[in-house]
Amino acid sequence: MAARFTSDARTICLLDVDPAFAQDIQDAEMPQARRALVVPTARVPSGRFDLKGVAARHGDSALLLVLTGAVARDVRVLDRTTTQLFGPGDVLAAERPHAECLSSQVGYHAEQPSRVALLDARFHAAARVWPALSTLVQQRLVAQSRRLAVQAAILALPRVESRVLAILWHLAEVFGSVRPEGVLVPLQLTHERLGRLVGAQRPTVTLALRRLGEAGDAVRVPDGWMLKSGSADQLTTEERVLVAAN
Repeated sequence: MAARFTSDARTICLLDVDPAFAQDIQDAEMPQARRALVVPTARVPSGRFDLKGVAARHGDSALLLVLTGAVARDVRVLDRTTTQLFGPGDVLAAERPHAECLSSQVGYHAEQPSRVALLDARFHAAARVWPALSTLVQQRLVAQSRRLAVQAAILALPRVESRVLAILWHLAEVFGSVRPEGVLVPLQLTHERLGRLVGAQRPTVTLALRRLGEAGDAVRVPDGWMLKSGSADQLTTEERVLVAAN
């Protein structure tokens, strides 16, 4: 059963939680912009949720802006599922129905309790006054598309061990924080979930993680995964070129 969104007790000013939206607004216009860019928020408990249903309640053009947490998009084709993760600053839009030669199913899953802002009709009205708001959304969608292309390149790496290490470093770009002992990726990803990120079965991922852990390149810690600084250099030259090409 899909988890339900829980509306927050208050709305927020988008400029307070994501200052990038204020970059092209003139100081003299800021009071007006702050009034216009008041948006509803929602809490998303861990588990599956219905993005299309949420968007429909706030208008067909509503977008979700991830404020905190991590949201996964699962795409199932035949008996295989792949996953892309979204974090703070990412923008999600419900898929619109379209004809497909190959049937697929799309679902959303909160990896951890998350909070989102709903960019509804009020936001779109403000974007007509300040077009840079829409430009920023488009830029983020393009960046997300590029991340997906990099993930696709990671899926092409021949060794599962390399795929797992590469995807953890890829996730570090969005979620990671530098610590004295390395780079922390604060995601409680199961071996099955990692398998969906890298296109491998859970037992194979478990073996790959065991080898990475023994080498100290990627170690499970209470908060997620700790990556040894420079461990990405363990990828061969050919593998790094393959990922960088995308």
